[in-house]
Amino acid sequence: MYVLLRLFFVFLLISFFSTFCLSQKTNDFRVGASTPPPPPKKSNSVSVKFSSNADCRININGINKGTVLKGKPRSIPLKPGQNIIKAVNPITGDLYLDTVIIRPNHPVIFIPLEEVQRAREKGSGAATNVEPGKVADGAISEAQKILNEIFANLVLIEGGVFSMGNNVGAPDARPEHPVQLRQFYISKYEVTQKQWQALTGTNPSINADCDECPVENITENEAQLFLNKINALSTRKARLPSEAEWEYVAKKGGGVQNLDASVWYAQNSSKATQPVGKKAPNELGIYDLFGNVAEWCRDWYDAGYYKNSPPVNPMGPMDGREKVVRGGSYEDGSNAFHPAARQKQSWFGRRNTIGLRIVLD
Repeated sequence: MYVLLRLFFVFLLISFFSTFCLSQKTNDFRVGASTPPPPPKKSNSVSVKFSSNADCRININGINKGTVLKGKPRSIPLKPGQNIIKAVNPITGDLYLDTVIIRPNHPVIFIPLEEVQRAREKGSGAATNVEPGKVADGAISEAQKILNEIFANLVLIEGGVFSMGNNVGAPDARPEHPVQLRQFYISKYEVTQKQWQALTGTNPSINADCDECPVENITENEAQLFLNKINALSTRKARLPSEAEWEYVAKKGGGVQNLDASVWYAQNSSKATQPVGKKAPNELGIYDLFGNVAEWCRDWYDAGYYKNSPPVNPMGPMDGREKVVRGGSYEDGSNAFHPAARQKQSWFGRRNTIGLRIVLD
């Protein structure tokens, strides 16, 4: 009996130590080097590569991001969405400004500072750090005369809050929602055929042979290239208006109070564009905001965008197939000219009813 009890206790001890060792091995396996690492935390930034043909200092959204050297691309993490990029050549002082909407897998951003320098040297021989209404001192070329003309006809629009959209309008204009905008400058007039010809050497307009008529039959991309030519001669960044800025000017300017007095449309246009500035301006001093030609906006079009658009300085969706067009044209009937009415057009499409108007930050 005594021998059996001793054997029983030995069995218990062996079982206990076996279980303990197995438990330790299991724990060691769970916490050991062979354990897969936890998943990495998701980053809210996008790594964007910058390249330049001249050494430059980079400032993004007011924050210094260091230097990009000529011919040596450099990656900089940026937040998705709108980013304001400023690049300065520390030797010549030449300045490049742009607003870019950053997307995942964003392509290389190229900064053409050599082109800015050549345009400056060809145009004025002085650094092009100018204010609205002015171009740099020096020999005045025909292109600079056009810039003087454009800048002299800018209107400062004070920032503020307004109600964008229309709850009783088309489905894509709903819901009506508050939007806050910073101040900006907008041209009194649509870009004319004369101005386009002077800066590009071409006139694509269908309703041609009218220097003071608005340019038309241009794609949104061609409008951007025209603005780039302006930006090569002036450090103030010319661009298309955002859809929110356009509607703000339309509503703050009183909308359309007298159609025949202020709008070229189907009933009074003789089915053609007319010289800019011949109808009455709106309350802000802006001519032909409605009618004559519709105007490209910088935003991609999305019928449901208003349901979740940001309340401050909205820039539109990050991508799309069509661009927003606003204002109606000389071909439209009298019911087309509501400040909240939205139109769309393929960004590579041409129409003899669409032109552009310039905005500056």
